[in-house]
Amino acid sequence: MIIAEIGLNHLGSKKYLEEYLDNLIGSSVDAITLQIREKSFYINSRYSKYQFNLNVYDEICSRVKQSGKKFGIALSDLSLVPFFDQRVDFYKILSKDLGDKEFIDKLINVTNKSIFVSTGLSSYDAIDKFISNIDPRVINNVTLIHTRLSNKVEDTNLKAIEKMKSRFKTPIAFGNHCENPIVTYAALAFEPTAVFIYTKGDKSTHHPDEKHAISLESVEQFSKNIKQVFKSIGDGCKENIQNTIEGQE
Repeated sequence: MIIAEIGLNHLGSKKYLEEYLDNLIGSSVDAITLQIREKSFYINSRYSKYQFNLNVYDEICSRVKQSGKKFGIALSDLSLVPFFDQRVDFYKILSKDLGDKEFIDKLINVTNKSIFVSTGLSSYDAIDKFISNIDPRVINNVTLIHTRLSNKVEDTNLKAIEKMKSRFKTPIAFGNHCENPIVTYAALAFEPTAVFIYTKGDKSTHHPDEKHAISLESVEQFSKNIKQVFKSIGDGCKENIQNTIEGQE
């Protein structure tokens, strides 16, 4: 599954957000997410206009789901869980909330929705502790996302996908934060269950997720490439097959 993250890159403009939706709904991505931070985040004058009223989120959810794509929220405001639990297909938990037991108890342990959890810069021990706080009855709803909060290629550490599968016995997704997006293609060799890609529009202003985001005009081709590369992974078996390359015996 390819999940296109708008995050906060809409800059608080409904018109700009609609531009994202126009492009992403018509693309090959499978799901779309927005991000809502905790109330204190919006006190900062830089981000004070980045949140919409709930009617806008309701409209967005309906539009995305009517298109046949899934809709998710990266949510840090627990007071909004009752509202979104009626609307979203899945939640994403930001890595900053991974160690918050209250957050786990009030979101993960009470919803029947799928939950994607960004592990960010968390250690394996921190992830172990996080998993230990999850009710065993809902653990199957949880997918960990391997990502690193760094734009540097050398920090991407794709081999962690394989090691996380073995250690945590949960599905592992990949979220790209690298400024060179081709690392996403390399990540497919480790067979993540989902791929998260940030997107950005054509406004010249700086977006909160700028360096690692895929431009809207490139999302369709990038998504097609992901699906083609994933097909190329195969099952690792070698067997006798008929040659399909013309002129080669």
